[in-house]
Order: sequence, then C-alpha cells, then structure tokens
Amino acid sequence: MSAPDLALPDDVDALKAMVVAMAEKAAGLEERNADLEAHNTHLELVNKSAEERIARLTAVVKMLERSRFGSRSERLRAGALSEEQYARSSTRSKPAWRPSKRRWRSLRAARKRSAPRALAKALRPISN
Repeated sequence: MSAPDLALPDDVDALKAMVVAMAEKAAGLEERNADLEAHNTHLELVNKSAEERIARLTAVVKMLERSRFGSRSERLRAGALSEEQYARSSTRSKPAWRPSKRRWRSLRAARKRSAPRALAKALRPISN
C-alpha cells in the first residue's frame, strides 16, 4: 500500500496499534519464511539422494542389458535410425535365421543360469 492509498487515523493510539499489527505480521512472515527455507533444504537433500540412487540403478540396468544383449546389440535404439531405415526394419516379417528348438532351449537355460550371477555381481558393494 502506498501512502496516498492508506487512510491513517489522527489518533496516536490507533497508529500505535497499526504499527504493532504490522510488526506482528512481519514477524509471522519471517517465521514462515524460515520454516519454508528449512523444508526446502530438506527437500534438496532428499532430491540429491534420489538422483544418486537413480544414477546407481541406471548403471545396474545398463550393465544387466549389456550382459544380456551384449555391447553390440541389434536392437532398435530410439533416434539411432533414420525414418527410412526404421521403415525398412519394421517391414521384415520374420527373422532371417532362427535357432532350432534344442538350441533355443540351451540358450534360454544358459541365460537363466548367468543372469542371477550378473545381478549379484552388479549389486555387490564396491571394495577398495
């Protein structure tokens, strides 16, 4: 409020009451501001720890994907192919080579045996 908008009374006691009310309001705002700053600091710490955990888990997922698919997988990666290449790859109806049923079962069994070990190794704490 600017001075022309504010209708000040001529009574000294009324002016004192207004000043006291304004001081109480300012103290309340300062207290609320301090509480919000403390809460903000807490949330920043929570966010930082969550980001660190996300980065750690993302690294574990990438490691598991590498162990499952290999470092040179033929999977389609988002943004890696042009529209023409994507259209060509999605028009293929069946794979060019398919393993026999016996070979398929042995590959699946090998993957089941190695996945728990890879996960245990990824989740093992880092020792110096």
